[in-house]
Amino acid sequence: LNKVAAACYEDIVIDFGAGALPGDRLPKLLIGVSGLVKSMGMAMSVVASADAQKMLSGFEETKGIKVYGSLQEARAALG
Repeated sequence: LNKVAAACYEDIVIDFGAGALPGDRLPKLLIGVSGLVKSMGMAMSVVASADAQKMLSGFEETKGIKVYGSLQEARAALG
């Protein structure tokens, strides 16, 4: 994250689309990463499956995280 922020990027996309998700630890992981990203003045989006999107929407702390079904969708949303 430090290198991304130092390169003056404003947004970060975390892609869980192609790999195994950390299961029930995903919300806790994203809450921590989201806090770091915000403290560095960046915004975060996540690429994940529909099941992961549903799980994240069930937690107050993660339901505001932008989650997309594909990397292409996330990139298009960033403009």
